[in-house]
Amino acid sequence: MESLSLELHDLATAMSVEAWSALVLNSADESRRDPRLPALPPPKIQKITNNLEGLKTLQGAAKLYAFVAGEVRARLPCAGPLRLLDFGCGWGRFARFFPQLTAESNICGVDPDERLIAACRRYLPRMNFSVSRPRKPLPFADRTFDFVFSNSVFSHLNEKAHHFCMAEIARCTRPGGLLIVTTLGPARLQAMYSNTGWLGAMARRIKSPERRLAAGELVFAPLSRLPLLGLPDYGLAFVPDGWTRQHWRPFFDLVDVRTNFSQDVNIALRRS
Repeated sequence: MESLSLELHDLATAMSVEAWSALVLNSADESRRDPRLPALPPPKIQKITNNLEGLKTLQGAAKLYAFVAGEVRARLPCAGPLRLLDFGCGWGRFARFFPQLTAESNICGVDPDERLIAACRRYLPRMNFSVSRPRKPLPFADRTFDFVFSNSVFSHLNEKAHHFCMAEIARCTRPGGLLIVTTLGPARLQAMYSNTGWLGAMARRIKSPERRLAAGELVFAPLSRLPLLGLPDYGLAFVPDGWTRQHWRPFFDLVDVRTNFSQDVNIALRRS
């Protein structure tokens, strides 16, 4: 394959974020895909993560990636190669944008779904992917990564799993390293009430969520819709305003929360 002979980092770093994102978006259409870029996995694999496929799912990733790229360049102006972890990588929706930030060999991803990891290994063979296990240590040494990214993972974890995963991420992140994680806050709960799908129905079944959020409680509802994964820690989770700042403090200093995306985007730096 021609794509296997090309280091995508060299191609991507010569382009603007907008131009690189456009190139990745084109890969959603096989007739327009640049042969230097990897193809997407089959739609049935893509739909596992958010029930979307093709251009529509990549467009959502491209918007957040543009923000992430700016944060990485502003907050990690280091001379050495960036070591990157995609925590909850799915089928590699975001990972295919990340070669602009670092060489493919420096990109790692973990996910509990073996089907998704198999797709990552097939379509993004120069990156490094591992199956993660609930509440089990990550397969990385201490202080391995400069940047950890996690989209739509902590928005689905109960409190015990949240704390366990955050401690593991902290262990694997160097002091001063960057963390970008999406969560669901109180405003997202209100918006989800009007969702006509299963997520909206699930949100409406939660007992007294506003009162519990106002009391500073992480509100979690188990998700029985995914029994095949065997993930008792997985469901729908909402965190109160200020919760991540307080509960991540042993490991990370929260520096900003952006609310102009589909989920709240938390930006934090690893404490020394």
